[in-house]
Amino acid sequence: MAAHPITTVLGPRELDGDASVDTHANVDPHVYVDPNVYVDAHAHLWISRVEGGPADAPVLDDAPAIRDELAAFAAAGGRAAIDCQPPGAGRDARRLVWLAEQTGVAVVAATGFHLRRYHAEADSPWTRDADLLVDRFTAELTVGMEDPDGGRLAARAGVVKAAHAGTLGRDGERMLVAAAAAAHAAGALLVIHTERGAGVEGLAALLLEQPLPAASVMLCHVDKRPDARLHAELARAGFLLEYDTFMRPKYAPRDNVWPLLEALLADGHERSIACALDLADHALWRFGGDPVGMAGLPDVVAPELRRRGAGPAQVRRLTGANVVDRLQAAAATAPAATAPAATAPAATGPAATAPAATAPDPRASMARSA
Repeated sequence: MAAHPITTVLGPRELDGDASVDTHANVDPHVYVDPNVYVDAHAHLWISRVEGGPADAPVLDDAPAIRDELAAFAAAGGRAAIDCQPPGAGRDARRLVWLAEQTGVAVVAATGFHLRRYHAEADSPWTRDADLLVDRFTAELTVGMEDPDGGRLAARAGVVKAAHAGTLGRDGERMLVAAAAAAHAAGALLVIHTERGAGVEGLAALLLEQPLPAASVMLCHVDKRPDARLHAELARAGFLLEYDTFMRPKYAPRDNVWPLLEALLADGHERSIACALDLADHALWRFGGDPVGMAGLPDVVAPELRRRGAGPAQVRRLTGANVVDRLQAAAATAPAATAPAATAPAATGPAATAPAATAPDPRASMARSA
């Protein structure tokens, strides 16, 4: 079956997820040719300062530097990146469109929400009714993203971002159920920030009660809780596990994420892990002083996987193909009314006048109420 295109900020795009790796090409045996195309499963390509938000929130807004480093990522085999900054927490949809146009990298944008602290209280999704949240998220996935100036772009979000603080509570549960309902209705991957994997058991239990299949959920930052038995259980339940501490010395990757990854591969879970970088901190980019930056997947993660015995197909899956497969599988479930248009994104009228009524009503599928 042909691959289903995924929604990027420049429109629908087909990415090669489950294609086989040709290990018998006629190449010079003394020259290593990297067969992979890399997809950063959890990126932060632009973060604007949030008026009224926390003073210590990360900011990434050096447009030329970000563009140049993203272009270098593309030159090293970088094919796509999922930008995980949601609206109201620093996302700038116009900047994401510009970066995609300038570099050729397929940028997948996020709708949804972050932890409460990252939103200004005056316009926080945490204070909104669940039905309004579902409508807003679904419109960004099916009609177009809201612009910081109040308009709506034709460029659509391709994933739903949600955040789990470690304990559910009434508000947390309400927000997560709304995010899952929108993702299910529009055929999108649900990308969930966890606080170092805290409380992921309860989170998983809640998600498994929703109509959204576990295969359409990516649990992020869980490698900061390197419990191989727990990760294997989550993988067997169908979740995609996102790991991103490979270049973070404070998380001791040699002692934690790498042994964890080896254990999961030995247990047969090579299709349940997505490697990422999570460069939300300015200091993690080359222009901020890091020696590797956005080139971490091709220059650090892939070589270390090979050194530890991972085969070509495993490396390809972990550094891009797994998350592409999940994006495509989720998109293939979208109702016909939400199928992506073939037009390039352009500015349209105010958000209040966008035809959100064309999207199906996902609220009927919400398994719980606020």
